[in-house]
Amino acid sequence: YVHNIAGVLSGALNDACDNEIISKNPAANLKLPPIEIKTPIAMDSLTQDSFESAIQKSPYKNIYLIALHTGARISEVLGMQWKGINLATGEIEISGQLERKQGETERRRKNTTKSHKKRTTFVPPFVTDILKEERRKQNIYKLKAGAYWKNDDDLVFTRQDGTPVPHRTVEHAFDRIKEKMGHPELTLHVLRKTY
Repeated sequence: YVHNIAGVLSGALNDACDNEIISKNPAANLKLPPIEIKTPIAMDSLTQDSFESAIQKSPYKNIYLIALHTGARISEVLGMQWKGINLATGEIEISGQLERKQGETERRRKNTTKSHKKRTTFVPPFVTDILKEERRKQNIYKLKAGAYWKNDDDLVFTRQDGTPVPHRTVEHAFDRIKEKMGHPELTLHVLRKTY
């Protein structure tokens, strides 16, 4: 962050020198702090086993498991569509993400990932079993909701009325799980890193 600010400032001051507004760039020889490269945290096998046990009763268990076993970001998991999933072959297309909108209840799916690239992953049968379970659950929700069903984007993970699952809800539930586990250092992004 500091390096980015210094670069922008130095560039602006270079332009001022080129336009003869100032004679010398005072930011030319700044001494900047070293950039710290942090080692990403990933769960070891014991922590992962403990996590998978801890989420068994969570309503968001399948969201966490899909993130853990596909390497998808949580916004990408929440934005997954049934049309991108082949339950017979285990092929999953990650082509978009659920956009987070601050202060609004309406959320929508973006047709790009964070990297703006679609990608395909193949998952083992136990992961397709998780998706089949989610499909069965969603079909029950759809029958109960009837005319109130609202899954216009054909999302894999929805609330009981078909609307998208909010990011914050998934995050808060994750925070409670990691505290109970005694691992406050875990974040949702750790699921991707563990994959």
